[in-house]
Amino acid sequence: EEMGEAFDIEREDLDRLIRLAERRAYARHHPVPACGDIMSKDVIAIAEEASPQEARNLLLDRGLRSLPVVDGDGLVAGMVGLRDLTHEAPRVADLMSKPVFATPEQLVLDLLDPLTDGRHHAAVIIDSGGKLLGLVTQTDLLVAISRLALSGAMAEPDTVETPSKV
Repeated sequence: EEMGEAFDIEREDLDRLIRLAERRAYARHHPVPACGDIMSKDVIAIAEEASPQEARNLLLDRGLRSLPVVDGDGLVAGMVGLRDLTHEAPRVADLMSKPVFATPEQLVLDLLDPLTDGRHHAAVIIDSGGKLLGLVTQTDLLVAISRLALSGAMAEPDTVETPSKV
């Protein structure tokens, strides 16, 4: 409106664009870890041909929220969690959901939106061929963001002036 022009963009898209620009600007001026720096590497996955009961047992026995599902070639095909397993199906592949994918080089800031959408609890880190390298969970992301915030707070002194001694 201030520019005297109309843009054909939805308010939600503009909001996402501004948040993305803010993150990119932050990353240009602060050291931000990549997904590969914070990912868990010892990831338990399940085959897409496995039974839902096998997946349920693995999730409960290991205290996990979700499991990457891999195909016969070891490529990530999806994710499965307890919520997915409430339905009946013969194979895990029939119940899996689409995962959030990221590469080891991507900045952790790129995971803020997808891991705070209320649906996803982890991002699957894959190589260029789609093979599983690791996971970044919401907890991993929270720790990384907290460290960024604390390092920024410590690096920049308070601007509040202290009274001088008389």
